[in-house]
Amino acid sequence: MYVFPITTTLICLTAVAVVARMISRFWYVRKAGWDDLMIVVSLMTNFVLYAFIVVQVNTGLGEPENTLSPSELRTQLKALWLTIPFYNLTLTLTKISMALLYRRLFPTTRYRIVTLAIIILITITGLWMTISAFVFCIPIAAFWDPNLGDNCLSERVVWCLNASIQITTDLVIVVLPMPVITRLRLPKRQKWALVFVFGLGFFVCAMSIVRLVTLVRLVNSTDETRSNALTALWSSIEADVAIICACLPQLRPLVTRVFPHLLQPLVRSSTYRQQREKKANFYGGFDFSTAFNPEGSHYSASVTGQEHGGQHPDGDGIQVVRELRLECSNSPTPSVIGSHTENHPERNPSSVLDTV
Repeated sequence: MYVFPITTTLICLTAVAVVARMISRFWYVRKAGWDDLMIVVSLMTNFVLYAFIVVQVNTGLGEPENTLSPSELRTQLKALWLTIPFYNLTLTLTKISMALLYRRLFPTTRYRIVTLAIIILITITGLWMTISAFVFCIPIAAFWDPNLGDNCLSERVVWCLNASIQITTDLVIVVLPMPVITRLRLPKRQKWALVFVFGLGFFVCAMSIVRLVTLVRLVNSTDETRSNALTALWSSIEADVAIICACLPQLRPLVTRVFPHLLQPLVRSSTYRQQREKKANFYGGFDFSTAFNPEGSHYSASVTGQEHGGQHPDGDGIQVVRELRLECSNSPTPSVIGSHTENHPERNPSSVLDTV
């Protein structure tokens, strides 16, 4: 059966991604955030999701219903009943983790309000999807025992509605950082690299849509145990890929240490550097250079606050400037080309590496 090998491979890759993220955060950055905690909890719920999918596979998932014994069918339906809430919980925690990450990276008042509103929205919808899955039938046992009567919610309405909510919140999370990133005055290669990293969530959106298609086929099928194989598979794929994509932006400190020549920072010419050094840059409060590069990299650009002698707020009221550094990999002491003081002392520009 193709469900077991694919889901097993993906859950292993997901675990590796989360472990690599923890190494990057604790070993190299030496500081973790609430987003890291959320992704660890998400991995744990994902393992529970995987376990119940394995139970379904072992009780005839993908096989015709008339070939299964009543005991196998009952066990498979019990596992399905538990799979649904843990699938929704895994994706909810992953999206909250991403929103918390954005909240750290873009610490402006307006953006923090927006991210807080999105976190509340995701939490409310996540609670609905999780609780509605647990109490889908009253009594609960009616989900796997038809003799107790048809006292269940409509599969067509609830399952498709929840899948649509997942797709919508996926899109919100992916699009959320894009306006800030596209306004950055960065070299094109660096800007597009950031767009690519944060835009990987569109793969999750695509998989959510594929899962919705399989879900529609499932609710219209007369043989649910056979049709549910694809839905279970794509549910697992979506959850795994969501966690992996959430971890990728955090891995650069680890990758640059393990493979120092793989991700070389962009080198600017001295003329370009001098021109850019004179201007304030609107980075949305986020130090992209130190956030994605470990200490000791050849080049770093950080945003610290307002430029001496004037303020340069952008449309969101963010007052930021650039701090350019030229560092030699063989020397532990960097030479500062230009620096400015931070408006907010609680955020240390030299430690913005902690943000990612």
